Amino acid sequence: MSLRTGSKQVRNPTGKGGFRPGESGNPGGRKPKSAEQRRIEDVAKEHSLEALAVLLDEARHGKGAPRVTAAVALLDRAWGRPVERTETGDPGAFERLSDGDLERAIAETERAIARIKGKDPAAAKHAQPVENHIGDANASR
Repeated sequence: MSLRTGSKQVRNPTGKGGFRPGESGNPGGRKPKSAEQRRIEDVAKEHSLEALAVLLDEARHGKGAPRVTAAVALLDRAWGRPVERTETGDPGAFERLSDGDLERAIAETERAIARIKGKDPAAAKHAQPVENHIGDANASR
């Protein structure tokens, strides 16, 4: 089975839209940055403290939106854009949990993090993720 992307035929090895374990859709990896791209990034990093000062000034005094736009652009070029987080699962699930359910979920998550930091990821896989607690709370309501 294959997928059609533009004028190229791309082989779909599993027929399910994915690749077999250990295979990559991009075996060559990301192209390295050009010298010019690295130079732009370095110059932007040199101005990071100044850009942060602009953002702090805006937070304190609330004027100068164009300065903020420029500061954010510099920081994005220097360090990349922040990762955008999206809540998945049942909207509002956390609001339906009792305080005890939340405390247990937080404690379990903290134990899993501690095990991972202790370089024992195998032990961490036995910890129940927060989603399991949410599912339990939804089932009981």
